[in-house]
Amino acid sequence: MRKSILALSSAALLMSVVLGNAHAGQDATLNVTATVLPATCDISLSTNNLSLGSFTAAEFTGVATPIASSKKTFNVAVSNCAGTVAVDDQLKLQVSGVNQAGMDTLFTGDNSENNLGIMLNTVADQATYISNNKALDLHTFTGTDASAANGAVLSLQAGLASTSSTPDNGQVRAPIHFSLAYN
Repeated sequence: MRKSILALSSAALLMSVVLGNAHAGQDATLNVTATVLPATCDISLSTNNLSLGSFTAAEFTGVATPIASSKKTFNVAVSNCAGTVAVDDQLKLQVSGVNQAGMDTLFTGDNSENNLGIMLNTVADQATYISNNKALDLHTFTGTDASAANGAVLSLQAGLASTSSTPDNGQVRAPIHFSLAYN
């Protein structure tokens, strides 16, 4: 009887070592985030992909100046707003992305090997380019019900630009993130 218990104990120990090693692997981390705001809204884009087209170096007219024919308009809208805000609170659209070093209005995304990027402006103010982390006015509350912002739309334009008077050949893929802020 002792031999069989000892044999079973040895077998169990061996199995736990083997199985324990078989299950050992890389650890995983889950980063959980949440934000508490006075109100919430959903953001929607008129398009999730915006193709500006193909251009030649000769079409660039200056440094940090989008090619006029490359500019395309898209809309950012809010809906499903809920919560309570203070009178005169502002709903702002925060714009962020990866920029060319030293040029916070040229969104370059993952193409840091060339001098090309995307510049944004509002349709209402085509001479002012939007910098990274800029908060644009979207809605001013005249009451305390956040649902008053439902249907607010901001029309923006994206255009192809370069940091150089001699633009590189290549592609631009610049993810731009839009989020809401209140103040």
